[in-house]
Amino acid sequence: MFSKNLLELWYSIFSCFLDLCIIVFIPSSSKNDILLIRLDSIGDFILWLDSAKGYRILYPRQKITLLANDAWAGIARKLPYWDEVWELDKRRFYYDPLYRLKNLVKIRKAGFKIVIQPRYSRDFFVEDAIVYVSGAAQKIGFAGDCSNIEKWQKRISDKWYTTLVPASDAPLMELCRNAEFMRGIGLKDFVADVPNLPFDLDIVSFSKSFPEKFYVLFPGAREFFKQWPAQRFGLLAEKIYGETGMVGVICGGASEVKTASVVLANSSARLLNFAGKTTLEQLTGLIKNARFVISNDSVAIHIAVATNTPSVCILGGGHYGRFVPYVVKQQTTKNLPIVVTHKMDCFNCNWTMPCLPRGANNITVPCIAKIKVRQVWEEVKRIINNYNLEEEA
Repeated sequence: MFSKNLLELWYSIFSCFLDLCIIVFIPSSSKNDILLIRLDSIGDFILWLDSAKGYRILYPRQKITLLANDAWAGIARKLPYWDEVWELDKRRFYYDPLYRLKNLVKIRKAGFKIVIQPRYSRDFFVEDAIVYVSGAAQKIGFAGDCSNIEKWQKRISDKWYTTLVPASDAPLMELCRNAEFMRGIGLKDFVADVPNLPFDLDIVSFSKSFPEKFYVLFPGAREFFKQWPAQRFGLLAEKIYGETGMVGVICGGASEVKTASVVLANSSARLLNFAGKTTLEQLTGLIKNARFVISNDSVAIHIAVATNTPSVCILGGGHYGRFVPYVVKQQTTKNLPIVVTHKMDCFNCNWTMPCLPRGANNITVPCIAKIKVRQVWEEVKRIINNYNLEEEA
């Protein structure tokens, strides 16, 4: 642990030195209009799409370049909210000096007049550093919080912006937080709405043998402690199969292949295993065409909302109310996630997890582990019954 901390310190010091050298030795000009920076995870990006459409309204005649996380840049290119998409590997940007140098020089030489960083929980060594090096005349960001940044870092990087949009102290769901930023930069009447992925992805081109009726199981999560025990997904699949005969499709990234195998080992239901076998675009197509989705707090839930697919979210309390459950300020007929939780006094701990022993690894937090199969099944049954009523009608 000590050597890891020393390595992190070295990376941090060297990054700051490299950034300063770029500013000193690489001149900046005003050749391009707007750089919009969004480098967080896939789920955060999808939640942001509701407000992303507002930039075209705010800057109708200017060229907008999006600096995107390479994990979802492909989907971003299909959207009409910007003119160009540059992609960035965020982890490599931090740990690979040559990669960092190449991209920062590219951004500085491009000479953007306005740089906008709309993320509420900023990252000092990535988003803030890009704003600092950009050389833009206007640097607009969110005052934000200290979830991903030390207080001393925030005091420094706050000065790198020409405009910081004030943030309410009240806890807000991310859609409402993003809307707050849009109002702060000029769209005074902007209110939160449901994100939308307006393009169609046909799963026939992905798999010609897909059943007509299927649902998606997404048993993984970015962090292990947020994963409902995989065997319970298997038991839940048995209940769904016994009730409907419907096929389940297990999805997830390459890191969830082992989790998917546990689901299969604990179920006699008919399940297709596509964990680690789909691109993000293919996953989006699967979810769009599924009857419903059952997932941990993960990207699958946000894709389900954006494609208007019914979903059940097995949710812990670390960020309860920030990303899920959904809160929108406009009337909507779209399918918002049905949330299943086990309420505890330590909810909203920002995943500091006081409920777990210090140093505990590969343990699901109690607020998720205590959720029973029958609780999730009751919510899934509601979706199934709604479909049955619609088909009868």
